Amino acid sequence: MLESYGFTTLPMPLIEVVTRDFDLPDIHDYDALVFTSLEGVKRVADKVDLDQYKGSVFAIGPKTREYLEKEGGLRASTGKTFNSEGLAEHIKDNMAEGCKILGLRSSAATDLLRESLTEKYIYTEVQLYNIQLLPADLDIVSQGDVVFVVSASCAKSLAELGPETFKDITLVSIGPETSRNLPFPHITASVNTIQGMIDAYIDHLWSVID
Repeated sequence: MLESYGFTTLPMPLIEVVTRDFDLPDIHDYDALVFTSLEGVKRVADKVDLDQYKGSVFAIGPKTREYLEKEGGLRASTGKTFNSEGLAEHIKDNMAEGCKILGLRSSAATDLLRESLTEKYIYTEVQLYNIQLLPADLDIVSQGDVVFVVSASCAKSLAELGPETFKDITLVSIGPETSRNLPFPHITASVNTIQGMIDAYIDHLWSVID
């Protein structure tokens, strides 16, 4: 996507997905399934036939929703904003109080979704995989004009470099959860997707020109 806009890209992985053992309850015992990542969909699909599930399905963002529909045969819905807050509000708008909901997430995900949903629902959570932080490469960062930060875990790794590193570099955060872990001046995308980040940066460039 970045290259289609003429950017020269410098990839810098900051997280590694680590397998963990988990016990998956019978998904058919739940009124709704909640997926907070595409990776989570893959892990669950390895254990059960998702296309047999008849309840409601919620996804944190469009990529996760599209993967559920394409690979899992499930129609999923997302909130108006593609983060935990937006997802929680969307679920509350669409599920009756007291429903049984199964949250499927990584061990590194924030507690916001769980804390919000346990107020109204019988909420069970399964941690499907771990996230290991990788150190940010100062040499790579220093070559960039802009750093796109796509998750809270990535923000935590970047935070270890210190503020002087980003004195002449623009940081763009994918959303509020990522921004909370990014202790330097940055831009936060109003639409919490990769395209939203690109749009936010282009708007920033136009504002600088003006």
